[in-house]
Amino acid sequence: MSGNKILQKVDLKKTITKGSQAVRLSAATVTERWARPEFAVQASKDGFTEAVENAEKSLPDGTTEIAM
Repeated sequence: MSGNKILQKVDLKKTITKGSQAVRLSAATVTERWARPEFAVQASKDGFTEAVENAEKSLPDGTTEIAM
């Protein structure tokens, strides 16, 4: 399966700490295959943030951003 490159994204203005890593959260709004409207980003950002904060799996070293 080929990738789906993010072409545009919105900074969710939220940084969380996972282990010893500070990770910035963002939302893809345009990729090579689809577009997500701003209202959808706003409607899902709290749930996305909570899911990332509560995830027990560790992140790969060097991770600086997670995009939904």
